Amino acid sequence: MASLLISKINHRNDPKFESRIKYTISDVVYKNSGLESYLNKLFHTDNRNIDIDFYNKRMLFLENYKIKKYIKQKWAPIFRKKNNNTVPNKKLLRISNQGFDQIFKKIENHLTSKNINILYNSDIRQIDRNKNNYSIHFNGNTRSYDYIISTIPLTELNNCCFPNQNCDLTYLKLYSLFYEFHGTMNSNASIIMNYSPEGDWKRITIFKQSNSESSKLYFTVEGTLAPHKNGPENELVLEQQKQNFEQHISKSFLFKGIFKYKGGTITDYGYPLYTTTEINKAQNLINKVENFGIYTLGRQGRFNYLSSARVAQEATSFVNEFSKLLAEKG
Repeated sequence: MASLLISKINHRNDPKFESRIKYTISDVVYKNSGLESYLNKLFHTDNRNIDIDFYNKRMLFLENYKIKKYIKQKWAPIFRKKNNNTVPNKKLLRISNQGFDQIFKKIENHLTSKNINILYNSDIRQIDRNKNNYSIHFNGNTRSYDYIISTIPLTELNNCCFPNQNCDLTYLKLYSLFYEFHGTMNSNASIIMNYSPEGDWKRITIFKQSNSESSKLYFTVEGTLAPHKNGPENELVLEQQKQNFEQHISKSFLFKGIFKYKGGTITDYGYPLYTTTEINKAQNLINKVENFGIYTLGRQGRFNYLSSARVAQEATSFVNEFSKLLAEKG
């Protein structure tokens, strides 16, 4: 309690990212909970460089741990009248052996039923703005469109629209390690976060647990890579991260058994680097491509570290507004 009061005094007028966290949960909890080390693993930079926008978009859950809110949540129900209205249960979709393809196939079928053409493996070389429309040059052909809505990374979009203008926006690569595990997992969690100071990985996601073989499960280990221009080849990076994870997890109580490494992959545009410098560069680039007439949307399209749920909400809102715009234009 004393550390929290001291933190509120020390950080009450500081609008920066780290100070906002310390003001909310205290310096001591920030450090001892592992949140500080987790953010270091995620962004590979001094946490003082992280922009306050990241707190506002991904860390407002910390507000639930304010003393005033805790007391209100703890004691208010005693004096509140009973509410007989029940909250409807969430619907869960169980993924079968077909994997996520079954979900993407449903989306594809829905879109094609609306006379929407889907082009796969399209290598976009350049985008030209004409008097009344846009031309997109693919590898081998050119198509014309009235509007362009982009969800691809801003650097790629910049290269297509302004091929002679370099873009130095920094992204963090995401590495993923795939495992089959035989043994005992001492947790029922489907997602495990790494808040310890050791180990480079940040998250384990349990994708499938066989009903017929209770001792067998599958999971993916994820982490980010520090930004660098001339780093080692992907295969070497994956091997290094594999060794780092297995050494760390072998000391943990979470898994007792045999790990079978099934391979890995590196996603070039994993996360935006949420420093104030990069956020400002991204906004300037967004303004440039939107002045060019292209709409930007999504985590990659707007260099925006949003949850999947928030991205879906924003996409729905955009579609509604865009539909109104088209209706007005006739």
